[in-house]
Amino acid sequence: MLLCLAWLRKHFPGRKVTYRSLRDFHKSNEYKIDEVLEKFCEQVNSGELFVADEVKQEPPKIALSEVKKCCDRIMGRELSRNCWAAWKQFLGIPKYERFVEEGKASLLTYMACWRHDHPTQKFPSESQLFVMMRHWSRRAMSFETASSAKIWLTWQMRGCKGRDLVKYLAAYGYKVSIRTLYKWGEFSQRRHYSPSELARWKNLAKTKRSLASDPKGGVG
Repeated sequence: MLLCLAWLRKHFPGRKVTYRSLRDFHKSNEYKIDEVLEKFCEQVNSGELFVADEVKQEPPKIALSEVKKCCDRIMGRELSRNCWAAWKQFLGIPKYERFVEEGKASLLTYMACWRHDHPTQKFPSESQLFVMMRHWSRRAMSFETASSAKIWLTWQMRGCKGRDLVKYLAAYGYKVSIRTLYKWGEFSQRRHYSPSELARWKNLAKTKRSLASDPKGGVG
């Protein structure tokens, strides 16, 4: 938890932290505690001074062209050049910038989600968008797996294709890759999963996460 607090304070110095918010962040997939602890143990055993990768390396950046493709997918249409320029300006992204950090990329895709659900309303402020984006139900969403509330509701009512299952689970707070779904078995990207089948996948993801956080749970 102390490592988690240090990581959180480094990346979000202005965020108010309570024990509950720290615990929720610790349980989420945003803080990869296993990776940090593994690196910590490796460097302690080798006698080197421990420095997390986040300190050693610049945060990875994402091409804005890829972010726009994701926004187009969420909106169900191609955003015009003027619209895209206005969105970037809204977030303070320079006009000719080609790459952004993942946080800005995620915020742009959340703007697409919000605009999809509220086509005529004025955008909330950047800080309000950030707070809404960090809601527990969106914590596993990345710019690649973002989906609007209306899309999510459609999946709940009608089901979705296997290729959208990652995004469906992300909307519930479960960060799962296509590769992991194949490992769990009986998965196909082409198959259409009904709402009841999606519920079973959601319960499976919940069980897998519980076992990962408590390997001894359920053992008598």
